[in-house]
Amino acid sequence: MFVSTMDVIQKIDFDDCWIDIEKTITALLLGNSISRTAWNDRVLDVYHLCLRSRLKLGEKLYRKIRTFLRNYVTQVQEVLYNVGAGDFHRQYEAYWVPFHASVPYLDHLFSFLNSCVIRKHKVHSGNIIYDPFGAKQEDDEDDEMMEIGKLALDLWCEAVVKMHQDTLTELLLTEIKRDRERHSVDHRSVRAVIFSLVELLQLRPELDSLKLYEEVFEVPFFQMSTNYYIQNSQQFLDTSDCSDFMKRVMRFTEEETARSRRFLHPDSYNRVIFDTRQHLLIYNIPYLNSHCRDMVQQEKWEDLFNMYHLLCPSNCPVENSLDTLISEFEEHVQEMGLAIMQSLQGDDLANQFVEAILEFLSNYTNKVQLVFQHNQRFLAALDRACTTAINFKRHPRATCRSPELLAKYCDDLLKKNTKGMTENEVDERLSDIIRLFNYISDKDVFQKFYSRGMARRLIFGLFQSMELEESMINRLKQVCGYEYTSKLHRMFTDMAVSSDLTAKFSDYLSVDRERQLSHNFFINVLADGSWPISHSDLPTFSLPQELEKCIRMFELFYNEQFCGRKLTWMYNLSLVELKFCYCKKRYLVTMEMYLMGILLCFNSADKIQYRDIRESCQLPNKELLKQLQLLVEAKILLASLPITDASEFSLNLKFTNKRTKFKILPVIPAEVVQEVVQTHISVEEDRRTFLEASIVRIMKARKETSHATLLQEVINQAKTRFVPKVSTIKKCIEMLIERQYIERSQKTQGSYVYIA
Repeated sequence: MFVSTMDVIQKIDFDDCWIDIEKTITALLLGNSISRTAWNDRVLDVYHLCLRSRLKLGEKLYRKIRTFLRNYVTQVQEVLYNVGAGDFHRQYEAYWVPFHASVPYLDHLFSFLNSCVIRKHKVHSGNIIYDPFGAKQEDDEDDEMMEIGKLALDLWCEAVVKMHQDTLTELLLTEIKRDRERHSVDHRSVRAVIFSLVELLQLRPELDSLKLYEEVFEVPFFQMSTNYYIQNSQQFLDTSDCSDFMKRVMRFTEEETARSRRFLHPDSYNRVIFDTRQHLLIYNIPYLNSHCRDMVQQEKWEDLFNMYHLLCPSNCPVENSLDTLISEFEEHVQEMGLAIMQSLQGDDLANQFVEAILEFLSNYTNKVQLVFQHNQRFLAALDRACTTAINFKRHPRATCRSPELLAKYCDDLLKKNTKGMTENEVDERLSDIIRLFNYISDKDVFQKFYSRGMARRLIFGLFQSMELEESMINRLKQVCGYEYTSKLHRMFTDMAVSSDLTAKFSDYLSVDRERQLSHNFFINVLADGSWPISHSDLPTFSLPQELEKCIRMFELFYNEQFCGRKLTWMYNLSLVELKFCYCKKRYLVTMEMYLMGILLCFNSADKIQYRDIRESCQLPNKELLKQLQLLVEAKILLASLPITDASEFSLNLKFTNKRTKFKILPVIPAEVVQEVVQTHISVEEDRRTFLEASIVRIMKARKETSHATLLQEVINQAKTRFVPKVSTIKKCIEMLIERQYIERSQKTQGSYVYIA
């Protein structure tokens, strides 16, 4: 048997359906559970009622729902009216939470009513202006039909929020005040009340969803908070010193931030943070800056950490709020660094300098990382302060000793006699040295001293390892470029080439017995111009007969290998191993060539007069006296002092030494001082050459340029090596004009023209 749809529709009774629908709505509003069968039946009832369009049952159903909801919210309003202030927010939450939760279910239950009846009769939104606290703009409320969810929220807003607006506002402000005073507050219910003001407009996209929230709560909240912040700021200033003030401000800001997360809508978070910082921090920046100097000078790192935390850009919107703190920190670090430089004294200056500055730098670098959170501006201030301190001069005309001391430390570190340090530890220390090297302004001075030390290490075999030497050169190249280390690289290359030459020379000797030597012979061939060695003022020296064949054979070999090259023998840099056969023990002694020449004279006699030694060796008096002094001090020779032309030297036949293998090397401080002076003179000459070359390069590229531009470009090119004086640049310009490389412009005053 089949029943038509019209037969079913005719049998629907509206009143019976409404009774069931009313029960379902009541259950939703109270948060009670509904069975799936009952829910499906109510949805079907609504569907059938809405199909009776000719009987207008859909409109009748809408009016019934509106009346029911209005009565319900009116009851809620009356209940809240009789509730005391202390329980108002809890009762409000108790009714609001299930009511708000029911809204999407009401929309679902009456979805067919919303789509088929309400939206068809909905008045155009342009004819209605919604105002949750004003009257409807249309006289006949039947003309305005809202979707059921919107209707429910609208009725709650009118009947509950509008009628209790003042109570709500006062209640919320009172509860937040109590929370600030650390009284017990029901956070959940207060938050529910505040967020209900936003949720009431969630289904009205045409309206500002925060309008109700702002009018009822946010505006009066910030008015109250502003007074609260001002009072606390003044109280903190009156009752605390700067250290406690910062701690209280930080704690207060954290509490207000947490409170805003606990109660307020996210759109209010930034406003709370801004207001707290403005009244407690920004207005008090002058007060904090006035205490910067004392805190920095006394190194109160905890207080400085707090001050940085308050004034850093992420917390303080004021531009350049850290300027005073950075300036005071830089000045303090500079003072501490200069104090270290001025306190250096004694013999071991190089070690004192490096160890003290590294400790100083490590200390303040750690402070920047921990206290100032690795802020780049503080790192830059630290770099500026360290640069000033490390390049300290005792008076304006004095030279800075830092490059010399750092090069001396490198020399000691890379020598074989570095005690208690492995190669890895030495390599790590070289990294520290490069860090100090970056702060040195006169890098060309360091280069001169370093190259001299490196030359001694390579020539005399004093280096710890070739890998460390190469590693240091590569580090310097990374900082200053290839040109800076080109000579160092060539020195390093010469040693490798010399090893190959020695091997080839041995093969050359082994071919013919007449070529073979009676002892081993190792040669270092050093390229002229690459090594910091002068061969213009070499002392005269008569080569011992024992070595004449060695020299002659190597020169023959070398001339066969290379045509047109001239060898200049540097006997003052040559070392020999001499065997003492006249003692009870046999000793193997490493010494300079000059010492060997003197001792070989005693092969024919045990006693020789000074004049005979001088005639045999052909050494100048000054050099001969120095060498004889070494042998007498080593007790290898015996003689009466002072030494004169008539002095007689005898071989100490009873010579003994704890070691059977040892070295005799000269250490004369006077020569070291002279070498330092000569090095600085050489540096000045190299600087003038560099500046002249830079000027010519610039003028060749530009053809014509002004005096100021030329000065600036020369300084920019030179600053990676040294800081040139303007007076020196001007002298170089004048010299180039005299030598006709450039000339003054006839057309433009204060300009120069390149002469092709």
